[in-house]
Amino acid sequence: MSNINFFATSVSPAIRRRKGFTLIELLVVIAIIALLIGILLPSLGAARQSAQRIVSMNNQRQIKIASVQYQLEYNNWLPWNPVQGAGDPSAAGSAGWCTWSYGGKYADRAWNNISRGIFDVPAPLRPLNPYVYPDYNFNTDGLRARGANDLITGRPITVYVPTNTTNRDQWQLEAFKSPADKSSYNIKRVRSPRDGQYVEPDFSISTYDDVGVTYQSQGRWFDFEFARATGSGATKFARAFQNGIRRFAQGSDLDPAKLVMYGDKLLDVIPYADPDDAPDDWQGWQGDYGSRNKAVLAFFDGHVDYIEMEPGAIRTNDYALYYFRSGEQPTDP
Repeated sequence: MSNINFFATSVSPAIRRRKGFTLIELLVVIAIIALLIGILLPSLGAARQSAQRIVSMNNQRQIKIASVQYQLEYNNWLPWNPVQGAGDPSAAGSAGWCTWSYGGKYADRAWNNISRGIFDVPAPLRPLNPYVYPDYNFNTDGLRARGANDLITGRPITVYVPTNTTNRDQWQLEAFKSPADKSSYNIKRVRSPRDGQYVEPDFSISTYDDVGVTYQSQGRWFDFEFARATGSGATKFARAFQNGIRRFAQGSDLDPAKLVMYGDKLLDVIPYADPDDAPDDWQGWQGDYGSRNKAVLAFFDGHVDYIEMEPGAIRTNDYALYYFRSGEQPTDP
């Protein structure tokens, strides 16, 4: 007799026919995976924001060190000066000054058509760039020369502005860029930075791509000095700027741990806002690193911190945007 059934098993036919999960089991597995993702994603997001914040803080430390080198070479003048080209920054200037002209790459092309391009400061002529990138060859190739009046001395000078045919993308200076930079308040914002309005950021362009640098030098001090300066037009501007820079030289020696030198994009927004004009449901500005109203700030003494800023405040317990002499108050004209 044949032994054909020798290898047959005793497993029931029902068990042999089962080859996969049931629908209920599959749904349970999917639910467990979704639950785990929901638990882990906030932690992963927070870790990513923390890592980006660390990179940003290191970038600002590097910029601050370069600023010290610049000051040592130029008799304590800050690289914020409205200067184009080589030479003593106390004797050379350009037609405009802004919080991003100190360093960084080319700005967006749109700035070439605003106020005759005076804020479209070319990357090769932003004064701090050679100190952050000493191996780069910064020159005026491809730039257009035009006449202007020096804002400090009033003398006629030659300044250089990019043309819209300039290859602006040839410079990518990552030390001036936050890895979390995804929006800008600058060129496309719907209000003047001094009228106290609360606005949302423009997510169509980063601050780095808009003005060439994520981290901006703080400019709230200029409003304080401009309101006090005498004269009009370029003369008033020059006096306000000179008085402010001189005062910063004093403040950086006397109160360096509180005096802010650079900061991320919120530094160019929150200090100008009027808290009395805030809508009732306003919760503040969402920063790049997951918190509202908090900015990475670099101070004159070299330390960098992640600090909550107060709308309209010039001085708080944590920071100061200007050095006030004895008896002066931040509310002075």
